[in-house]
Amino acid sequence: MASTEKVYRSCPTCEASCGLVLEIDPAGQSIRAIKGDELDARSKGYVCAKSQAFAHIHDDPERLRRPMKRVGDEWVEVEWKEALDAVASRLAEVRDQHGKDAMALYYGNPNGHNFHTQIYTQMLIQMLDTERFFTAGSVDQQPKNLSCDLLYGNPWLFPVPDLSRTDYFVCMGGNPLVSQGSLLGAPNAAAYLEGIQSRGGKVVVIDPRRTETAEAADQHIFIRPGTDALFLFAWVNELFRRDLIAIGALEDRVEGLEDLERLAEPFTPEAVAARTGIDAQAMRNLVDDFANSDRPVLYGRIGLCTQAFGKLAYRRGEPAARPAGRGRRRHVRPARDRPERGHRSTLGTPTRPVALPCQGFSGVYEHAARLLHGRGTRVRGRGRDPRGVLCRRQSRAQCAKRQAD
Repeated sequence: MASTEKVYRSCPTCEASCGLVLEIDPAGQSIRAIKGDELDARSKGYVCAKSQAFAHIHDDPERLRRPMKRVGDEWVEVEWKEALDAVASRLAEVRDQHGKDAMALYYGNPNGHNFHTQIYTQMLIQMLDTERFFTAGSVDQQPKNLSCDLLYGNPWLFPVPDLSRTDYFVCMGGNPLVSQGSLLGAPNAAAYLEGIQSRGGKVVVIDPRRTETAEAADQHIFIRPGTDALFLFAWVNELFRRDLIAIGALEDRVEGLEDLERLAEPFTPEAVAARTGIDAQAMRNLVDDFANSDRPVLYGRIGLCTQAFGKLAYRRGEPAARPAGRGRRRHVRPARDRPERGHRSTLGTPTRPVALPCQGFSGVYEHAARLLHGRGTRVRGRGRDPRGVLCRRQSRAQCAKRQAD
């Protein structure tokens, strides 16, 4: 029998990054077994079905094991040095003849779960310096990135729900029982949700579909697709109407509350009920339960992103989650430490206090108001971005000036 050995790895399939123990046959270059690492501090031995596919992928006879080069109508194996030299030569030739933007780069999702590619691909991205840069994020979390940049000064500073302590978890547009918690950091999401319920807490899912997470939740509220921003505006409206805004320790970091109150004023629960499909009283009951909980949290994911009002939904979701309720420091934690006020963020622009409304969102707000009332609504006292978006081609200096204005 061939000798085997154990190696310890982190699963790169999703951001849960569960710990794995692989039993491998070094001589036969094969994987004999894949199990969860019980000593992993986060996953504690849990693995989902995705991890079991690695052995099949590794042993797949069609998996490329050597570089392949097209010669005429055939593909032939070549040595690594020859392949790398050919790629470098052609890239340089294309750049010299047609400019840097003649090259395109696609950055896939698993790069975010792989330490090596995060380090080394950055050098390639900077070297190519092409405008034609595409990622899975364009159909994933780009509205979340934009909202975090505008609110916290860093597009990757995601607030992460503290599922170990919250007693009221509202999930919008996410299905963590299947995804294992995208932008949630929760291996074995089912255990976390069961933990909330065992502590006497409540899990509420707001989703157009009866998802696996909705099946396990205490309450499922159906919402019409694409109307999350209207629903969240009404939520914020209720917070202001009931005087439930409690900024607390964030007071010196938050600006624009008066503008936010004015923007939310037309979006009453009754005004949005027909559009969202959610009864006004059901919405008020939800706000009541959320505000009366000690450690509530509102979590939104890809369902909030992949829609016409994705950035507006995320933008409104943050104020809805933060001003109301108590125990703020215990139930939401940043994914990374925020730079001190005035320090530079990863974008090269100074960080600034949380600014709830933004002139870059006035066009989107007007569009949402038109959807609700059938007419345009001018946002007074705010400049207008005719596209309703922040242009991705702006220089850093332009972005800094826009934020300063």
